[in-house]
Amino acid sequence: MAAPVGPSYSGANMDIRHTAAFESKIDIRGLSKEEALDTLEKFVDNALLSDAAVLRILHGKGVGILRKVVRQKLREYGGNIGRVYHPEQDSGGDGVTIVELV
Repeated sequence: MAAPVGPSYSGANMDIRHTAAFESKIDIRGLSKEEALDTLEKFVDNALLSDAAVLRILHGKGVGILRKVVRQKLREYGGNIGRVYHPEQDSGGDGVTIVELV
């Protein structure tokens, strides 16, 4: 039987397409704690697969629940996380978390 005709994608090509499609920013404002944890886990996992360098997580200020959820989830990634900080006030301040991946 003949091999199928058409484009074939090697693993490297799939990796390039996945990297190109990754958006390094996410907005989790308004999500419940559980929704935020699930969304954040998928986001960070995709970032690591895409070899992203810096992530921007918009969680808002509020009473700080989502900010704590973000910090809690990021601790689970241990050595994959280089630095976690909040930008200057004019760039979001405490309502945004910046993550540098290693």
